[in-house]
Amino acid sequence: MNRGMDGPLWYSYPLDVGPLHTLVEVTLKAHGMLHNPDPMYDDVSESNGGNSVGSTLAVVSIDLVIMCSSTISAYCEPNAHCPNLLVIIDMLAERVLFVEEGVEPAAIGVMHTHA
Repeated sequence: MNRGMDGPLWYSYPLDVGPLHTLVEVTLKAHGMLHNPDPMYDDVSESNGGNSVGSTLAVVSIDLVIMCSSTISAYCEPNAHCPNLLVIIDMLAERVLFVEEGVEPAAIGVMHTHA
């Protein structure tokens, strides 16, 4: 399964960890907390339900060529040609407004406040 690679926003685990991470893992293991290699995946249901028991590395938004994956690269750049795309910075979206037309709802606006 390619979790983190089949959507617009990629994520992966860090390629390198420092000595502090190793020390933390050893300490946690000594106190009975085992390493959880993939807390974002639930082996029982075989889904992204997650099993948060144990210690793990935090995932990062990095793609396969070690480039940062962000809202810009995932959503804005592929849709930059759209005439109805408006990007507002320093904004907190409070609610996305939808209209029920056709098979899927379509976003028609955003209620927001400036940060």
